[in-house]
Amino acid sequence: MMFHTEIIVWCLFGYVITMSTTQIFISLVTYRLIYRSQAMGRVEVVESMLKAYEPPISIVIPAYNEEATIVTSIQSMLQLRYADYEVVV
Repeated sequence: MMFHTEIIVWCLFGYVITMSTTQIFISLVTYRLIYRSQAMGRVEVVESMLKAYEPPISIVIPAYNEEATIVTSIQSMLQLRYADYEVVV
């Protein structure tokens, strides 16, 4: 019985090592592609293409006794880089 348990343990160990190595490799390749795209200025093109698929949203800001911070909060919300949104205070 001990022999079968050792085989299962080694198979699981091999599986974990293989999956971890694969994930690290994929992460490194993805990082390199993203870094290269940013250097070439392609990220903005992709970002503008995705804006067509963003649903419109409403941002609700509850404000009760917020005289000191409400202006800053609203200004921050109005600076969002989103295609179609509304701010409700």
